[in-house]
Amino acid sequence: MSDDRQGDRPTHRLKSLFGTPPLPWLVHLHGFLMTSWFALFFMQVRLVAAHRVDLHRRLGVVGAALLLRRRRDYHKRLMLLSCLNLVGPGLSRIPLQHVPIVAFLRTGGPFGLFGLDLLLVYACIGYDTWRHRRLHPAFVFGALLIALEDLPFLGMFLSSPTWTHIATWFVS
Repeated sequence: MSDDRQGDRPTHRLKSLFGTPPLPWLVHLHGFLMTSWFALFFMQVRLVAAHRVDLHRRLGVVGAALLLRRRRDYHKRLMLLSCLNLVGPGLSRIPLQHVPIVAFLRTGGPFGLFGLDLLLVYACIGYDTWRHRRLHPAFVFGALLIALEDLPFLGMFLSSPTWTHIATWFVS
């Protein structure tokens, strides 16, 4: 990957303050779509909390959340997983290199930033299983898909100096 990655830039929205070069239109589109996704997700959660399920369902068609939408238990878990899956890539774009924990995670420290989504998924699975006294199938399938997606990053972690240090410590 080249040095002009978006993740290396201070920010997208305050770009003019940092004097960075113009961004391609595709980056602007990506930023707009991702911001819209989270705004829609937040709005949908608020609509359900306000008991406006009728409006929630009409607006949900815009977000293409049609699969299993009538199965509320599946729907809400799959929607949560869809957002958790975006945590790692989102965090990798925040310019916090001077914060030690972020630097550690960027170098592949336990799971790295891309493994953070799995840690959050596992936390949600644990809480949901404890609360309902059973593991919900939506979490099983969703967690498997996210784990499969993270396999390349797991490979990067397992070949990192951080993992070598940890593995050496375990063996010694």
